[in-house]
Amino acid sequence: MLAHLCVTIEEMAQNRWVVTMLCGFAAGGCVRDPLPAVCPTQNVGQLVISEVRGDQTASTDTLGQWIEIYNASTSSIDLAGLTVELKRKDGGAAATILITRTLPIAAQGYVTLGRFADDETRPAHIDYGYDSQVTAGLYTAGAISLLSCDTLIDRVIYDSLPRTGTYNLSPAGGAPSATANDQATSWCTDPSGNAAGTPKGANNPCP
Repeated sequence: MLAHLCVTIEEMAQNRWVVTMLCGFAAGGCVRDPLPAVCPTQNVGQLVISEVRGDQTASTDTLGQWIEIYNASTSSIDLAGLTVELKRKDGGAAATILITRTLPIAAQGYVTLGRFADDETRPAHIDYGYDSQVTAGLYTAGAISLLSCDTLIDRVIYDSLPRTGTYNLSPAGGAPSATANDQATSWCTDPSGNAAGTPKGANNPCP
């Protein structure tokens, strides 16, 4: 009987998932075509970056750095395959986070991506840990972009992150939106003075 071996390989290439089946036989072999890239199903503006917590002054801080995303649509979205691109504002450095597992976000709900391991040690305020992909801190001045494969869903550009508390999106008289987070006047340091911010919840109103 001919020996038969099938191996599934998952690769992340150009911020996409590529799954290839390699089947080897003693008397020959075959390689199947890659499956299509996995991309979250959403339109531009349906996901909104709504709060960012950078490096903190307090040396005893344990809450860490994180990015909060709001679902502005009317249905749940699975973020598997979403790319979060981090760029320094002067263009000197960049990093990429790829959501590599199921991560549902309810309609008008929030999720947080944090600089922690994505395992049972992840704290309760973090839904997805990206420490294995990006081990450096968030850039002090930079841009954060959400991409579904090559489609830009949302982007925030900021000049500085607070060293105590969070950078907080709170548009006057409304929920977070991709339009509002393009306007500097919709953002402020969390006015509550609470260094923890409001992960996975509505933000405190800006003054």
